[in-house]
This record gives sequence, structure tokens and C-alpha cells, in this order.
Amino acid sequence: MENNQQIPVSRSRIVSIDVLRAFALFGIILVHIIPQFGCGKLDTQDYPIDSNTAIFIRLFFEDRCATIFNILFGVSFYIILKNPKNTSRKFVWRCFLLMMIGVFDKIFYWVDALMWYGICGMLLVSVRRLSCKSLAGIIVTLIFLSFFLSRLQLGAFLDDYIGDSHDFRYSYECSLSDAVTLLPKAIAYYIRIIINGGIFMAFANFMIGYLIGKRGYIETMDNRVSLKSLFESFAIYLFFYLLSSNLPILVWWSRLGYSLFGALFYTLLIVYIYNHTRLRPIMTFFSYYGRCGLTNYMIQGIVGVIVFCHMGVAWMHVGLSVLFIGAIIFYFFQVIFSYSWLYFFKNGPMEYIWRCGIERKILPFLKK
Repeated sequence: MENNQQIPVSRSRIVSIDVLRAFALFGIILVHIIPQFGCGKLDTQDYPIDSNTAIFIRLFFEDRCATIFNILFGVSFYIILKNPKNTSRKFVWRCFLLMMIGVFDKIFYWVDALMWYGICGMLLVSVRRLSCKSLAGIIVTLIFLSFFLSRLQLGAFLDDYIGDSHDFRYSYECSLSDAVTLLPKAIAYYIRIIINGGIFMAFANFMIGYLIGKRGYIETMDNRVSLKSLFESFAIYLFFYLLSSNLPILVWWSRLGYSLFGALFYTLLIVYIYNHTRLRPIMTFFSYYGRCGLTNYMIQGIVGVIVFCHMGVAWMHVGLSVLFIGAIIFYFFQVIFSYSWLYFFKNGPMEYIWRCGIERKILPFLKK
């Protein structure tokens, strides 16, 4: 790891946030191999699954890593918006471009969330100047809306339009041109999730991240985390885990607490390890993966679809334990790529394209 000193991390960056983003993306890629990035039909005779591996992934990564990733977007948006140069109009343009990147990614990757993130970012501008108490009230309201709308299922009217397009998208007969044709139905699939309350929970997570930043916790996070806060968060996390196991009537709420406090525990754990152990150089090395988070997230989805989709390799007949090892190897290749790329360039590939679109001009690419 001595070579890690060759690429100094900018002092303006909070490295522990990049480490957290890298961890969240590690969990996301593991969670996505269970449904084989939307392509697989598991738990059948034709597509076997290693249940022990699935249990391990769900026990340690499902929901919590996605929650961390969502909240970190809110944190990043706070950091961007606190800069006077980033006006609301410019920020909306930034989020619109992110939404369009997500639409493009949906051609290949059905369950991509970038379009969703772009929409949430544009909504965030409308509440950016509210007080912390007002933001907290809106977050609680959004959580309740998400709960009730998930029960009402008002988006059911789109079911006939969407039909079995999801299954056909990854079938033997589906070509790349067919996938492009099915893009409107892929977007309708997400609209249905939005109407059923999905976007309210995602927006709540964004606002939690924004509120964390507005309260000043980001700049002092590395100094705030202690063993006491770590054990307290773990105790609450464990409480919600046991609650979800024994009270099925509270499944939705207990899972929400399990996700949020699980994300909090993992966040505090990683920040504590980064600041108080000798693993800091190794974690700094992984932070470069987090700095290329947009690029790595998109590559995960595109490569995942190529590996499992019939338009690609159609590698569906492999046990989950083999896929688990393969995902870890692929992740490490991405880490090495991110480190090597940022040795020469200022931003990751997609991050650079996004920035050029935001500024509407060609920006310097190579490091001086």
C-alpha cells in the first residue's frame, strides 16, 4: 500500500465518505447477484441457488447498503448546494442530467436507480432552505406516505401496460433493439413503484442525508464517532432485527428501522475503523472506488446484465456461491481500475462526462 501515497486525496474531500460509498457499492453488487441483476429466475430447478449464500448476503447487506448509498447522495447534494457557486438552477440541471444518464442506463439495466436519484435531487431543491425541524417533519411525513401508499397499490393500473415485458426483456428472443423498444415500459415500471410509495422512502433517505449535512455532522463526523456511539447504534439495530423476527404485524416498520439503524451502525463502524485503527491506509485505497462511484455503479449494472442476459453470456445456471466469489473478484478489479484511473485523471469517466454536461463545456481531464 506504499504506492497509495502517490495519489494524494484532496483535502477538500472527506475520505471516510468515499470509503462508505465504496462499501455500499460492494454490498449492492452482492445483493444484485441474487436476482442476477434482474435477469435470473431463481429458486427453480433450472436456476439453482445456494440458499446459505443468499441468507448471508441478505443478513449482512440487503437494504442497509442501498440505504447508505441513498443517504450519501443526500450528503453529496448538501456539500454541493452549500457552495454559493452552485445555484438552484444549476443544481436542477445537474440532477436532470443524472436522470437522463439513468434513462440511458435503463436500456441495459432494468433496475437502475439513477433516474430515480435525479428526480429526488430535483425535488430536494424545493426544501433546501427549510429549517432542520421542518426537514425532519417532512422526512417523517414521507415515511408515513410511503407506508400507506405501499398498502394502497395505486399504481396497479399500469400492470396491463407493463405486462410480461420484464421477462421478455431477458429472454432468448429479445435483441438489443427490442430492449430499446421496451424502455418506455421499463420507465413505466419505475413510475408504478413511485405511485406505490417507493419514491417517498428514497426521497426521505435523501433528505436524511441532507439534514445530516445541514446539522454539521459531516465536517465533524470523524471526531464524533466513539465506541459508545458504536455500541448504542448496534443495540438499536439488533432490537429492530429481533422485532422483525418475532412480530410479523410490524414487518414494514421493523424493516424500516432495521435498514436505517443498520445503515447507521455500518456507517459508524466504518468511520471508527478508518479513524482509530491501522487499516486506514487500506481503506484510503478503497476510497478511490467511492470517488468513481457513478462509473462503478453503472459498470456493475451493465456488466451484470451482459453476464446474465441472453443478449450477453446468459450465465444463469451457476450456483450463487460461485457468483458470490466472482462478484468479489470483479469488485477488486474495479477497485484497482479506480485507483489506476485516478492516478492520471481528475475524475472517473462518467463523473467527467457528467461534469462537462453540468458546466456545458469541455473541462481539463488529465492531472497536471
